This record gives sequence, structure tokens and C-alpha cells, in this order.
Amino acid sequence: MKPTYRIFTLIELLVVIAIIAILAAMLLPALNKARAQAQKISCINNQKTLGTATAMYTGDYDFFPVLNVQSGAAPFTYLGFANWKWQLAPYLGLSGLEVPDSMTKGVNIRQLGRGPFACPSWVNGVGFTIPQNRQSFFGGYGYNWGGGNKNGVPQGLGYLGVYAKPNTVTKPTETLVTGDGADALTSDTQGAVLYMNNSGPGIGDRHDNGINVSWVDGHAGYMKKTELMRGKASPLLSAANEYKYYYLRIK
Repeated sequence: MKPTYRIFTLIELLVVIAIIAILAAMLLPALNKARAQAQKISCINNQKTLGTATAMYTGDYDFFPVLNVQSGAAPFTYLGFANWKWQLAPYLGLSGLEVPDSMTKGVNIRQLGRGPFACPSWVNGVGFTIPQNRQSFFGGYGYNWGGGNKNGVPQGLGYLGVYAKPNTVTKPTETLVTGDGADALTSDTQGAVLYMNNSGPGIGDRHDNGINVSWVDGHAGYMKKTELMRGKASPLLSAANEYKYYYLRIK
């Protein structure tokens, strides 16, 4: 007797392929959601690391990192509004010889856009190509600049290079240090700062329409972008919507 063989017909093969495609379509959203959640947790951990480094820095110097130093000397030529990263880098174990200048404290400016300074979900500055010698602006994390002052009260920890002492922060648990910056940039310097009310480079919302942040008291967490922009009214200032807690620091 001749042996019989079972073979797939073309229709059966197409049915199998269709079933696999359907299963893949069902699983991919779940996998993407799990990946996004993992990136969100990793980002929060980065923010916690930055918050801890800030606490160590303020413990040594009794003021918060200065956002911008008006100097043309290296490394400030390469840093600008990323100067706060350079100041925190030694507390994060970052070192290198990228900029051969004693003022760099041996910090490789390329590292200022990586590691704890880089959000795993950041898409590398959509809309603007950051030059190689400006990689300190990479990463997607911004520092609390605030963007101005109201009634003589400075907003933000690093407003125009003003030295902000820890005891000038009105509400440490409700004042930002760092957070997710926007993906879309119009200049390379914008990637290193957070502004009020989404002006300028804006605020990130790549984590479930929200932002991961570190706070003055050292804790880190997640909040909706709309909540951050809405803010909390301050008795120190006028009722103007753009000047509220989360950015405010002076008592």
C-alpha cells in the first residue's frame, strides 16, 4: 500500500496566515502599552535620580543649579541652558574628556543628553536637528525656569541665572525641579528648560498625556499635563493664570 500524505491546500494556508495576523493585531497593542509603561517607569526613575542629585548639590552649595551662565568660555559655549546638567553631572558619576578644558570638571558634554538625562520615550527633538556639538541639549528633560517674574517675585529655580536658595522655596512638595520637555523644538537650546503654561518649547506629554517630574523635596512622580498647566493659585501673586505654584519659588 502506498503511504498517504497530508498537505495544506492554498485556502488552508491563507486561513492560517489570516489567524496569525489577527492574533498579532490583538497582541501588538498590549505589547506597545507594556513597553510604554516600562518607559514611563524608567523615566520616573530618572527623575528621582535627578531629584536626588539636586538635593546633594544644594547640600554642598546651598543654592540650586544655575540655569544659564552668561559666558563665552568653555564649557558654557556648549551648554547655555543645559548648564544645570553640567552642574549635576558629578553627582551622577558622569565623566569624560569631550571638552578639553579645566572648567568642564572632566564632564563629557555628550553624556549630558544620555543616561539619567534622557527620557526613553523622547523622539530626539522633532522639527529641529540638534548639532553634534550641542548634544548637551539632548534627552528631553527640562529644568524649572518658569520664564519671568511677577510683582518682583522670580518664577522658577533658575530664572536668568539667579541663585535660588532652598529656603526661598515656598512649597518644596509642589515646586518643580525637572520634568519632561516637549518633543517638538524650534531651537536647540529649548530642550533643556521648562516654561510656564506651555510657552516656548513647552511641556512634554508623551507618557499617557502626562509628564514625569522631580520636586524640590526630592520625590518624583507623574502628573497630567493639564494639571501642571492649570497650576495652583499663589497668595503671593496676582490672579494671573500664568503665575502659580509648580514653578514659583520665592517666599
